[in-house]
Amino acid sequence: MQPETRPLANRKESFMSLHPHTVDPIPEQTARIAHAAFRRGNPFMRMRDEIGTLFTDEAFAPLFPARGRPVVSPWRLALVCVMQYVEGLSDRQAAEAVRARIDWKYSLSLALEDPGFDASVLSEFRTRLVSGGLEQRMLDLLLERFRAHKLLKARGKQRTDSTHVLAAIRAVNRLECVGETMRAALNSLAVVAPDWLRAHSDPQWVDRYGPRVDETRLPEKPEARRGLAPVIAADGYRLLEALSAPDAPVWLREVPAVQTLRRVWIERFYRAEERVEERGDAQGRPPSAGMISSPYDPDARYATKRTTSWTGYKVHLSETCDDDLPRLITHVETAPGPTADGDATPIIHHALAAKGLLPDLHIVDTGYLDAELLLASRDDYGVELLGPTRRDQRWQARAKEGFGMAAFADRLGAATRAMPPRMRKHPVGRTHRCARQREHLHSLCEGGLRPLSLPCPMHQSRAPVDRHPSPRAVRGLTGAAGPAGNGGLRSGVCPPRRDRGNDLAGGARFRLAAREIHRYCQDASAACPDGGGDRLRPRRRVAR
Repeated sequence: MQPETRPLANRKESFMSLHPHTVDPIPEQTARIAHAAFRRGNPFMRMRDEIGTLFTDEAFAPLFPARGRPVVSPWRLALVCVMQYVEGLSDRQAAEAVRARIDWKYSLSLALEDPGFDASVLSEFRTRLVSGGLEQRMLDLLLERFRAHKLLKARGKQRTDSTHVLAAIRAVNRLECVGETMRAALNSLAVVAPDWLRAHSDPQWVDRYGPRVDETRLPEKPEARRGLAPVIAADGYRLLEALSAPDAPVWLREVPAVQTLRRVWIERFYRAEERVEERGDAQGRPPSAGMISSPYDPDARYATKRTTSWTGYKVHLSETCDDDLPRLITHVETAPGPTADGDATPIIHHALAAKGLLPDLHIVDTGYLDAELLLASRDDYGVELLGPTRRDQRWQARAKEGFGMAAFADRLGAATRAMPPRMRKHPVGRTHRCARQREHLHSLCEGGLRPLSLPCPMHQSRAPVDRHPSPRAVRGLTGAAGPAGNGGLRSGVCPPRRDRGNDLAGGARFRLAAREIHRYCQDASAACPDGGGDRLRPRRRVAR
């Protein structure tokens, strides 16, 4: 391990190469002293003895060139990252543990006198993993080894939950964000095209965007702040126009910082008759969850979940939860912060199917399931989703009044299906007029058609229903408080609306409640001894 003892920043990345070789056995002296020091065992030593080495150099060969200065064996660096995570160590502490701890040397097959490596090697190795797209490969290698030792099986039980991940950025306001975006674009162009930037920049930009745009450097008065935003916007438009000119190099437009500048300016500003204005809600400004929060991490988004708000990402962790096996993480899915949990459910199932680790029972939270996902998971992957259903957010459930979809017993549906077809064709706005029908409706409520958790509205009536109720009175069952003389129907959730537009807007709820009342009355009419007394007649058609 001598080639990597110097700081990595002093060497060029192109000089580093990998020459894969087999895993070295544990040195005899290291094994003897480690077993003498840990007579009752050690987790890392037991892992090496029972499972063996978790990684090989060949798995990480695509990350390194074939020629150049040799590096530390990637299998050792990957194992150090795992042990570092288990104990919650920083890079400097992990590098010190490699030099000083016997159990770590035992797991890494190192001699006692081995000096280890510099802490910067771990950071560089993780950077190579991410840039090479092999970060998921480390987890897959672990899962393959666990399956070989029968510590993991498919078609068992797994659970998935999510947590928030903070982006490694500074929290800024809108003015700081646009200023830093302009500053980041200028700094990137100064590196890749210094001569072009010198010819197309304004001398005032050095003072305006040289230091970091911070709250302490911004004007204190609101009027001055409002005046600074158009100035920054005009500078950004000037730079974008220069980059879009025919004589400008085309590749400059593809610089990531320039792409971010263009996106932020579209989100925040617009031009109106040679004036630059901030984009508001009336001009189509996107919501905060869809806007770039920092030019240094364009994918980080502002998100809120219950009482927690953050700027960053959301990670979904899936783990086994079988009673006879250890709990192991099977998949990690990272998504933008505002993404709903339900959007990750099919992605997780597809990834588990590719690994051959689909469960039979998938335990999830409320956000991961709905009616469509329940059916799709069972039909496409053979997975049964188990979790709490979503709470009823309709006004009936919130106010605990009126009739909701779950407020009736199954016998109501059976009674409705048993009606003659001619009775189902009556207009929606018809209600009963017969006193016997009212009395029998009471008996139906007592006999099984009573709402599951709500009292019968007819039992709440203080006065008998002696006349045809108006549409507003019927709509009172869906949330509007009717007048006192309309038969005593009460709810008191929404005030009566006078304009026709609102009546039409609430037509769906009105028709649903009127239909349920009509079904009640038709069932009562069919059961009356005299055939229901007066035939049901429409008095007034309900507004549709």
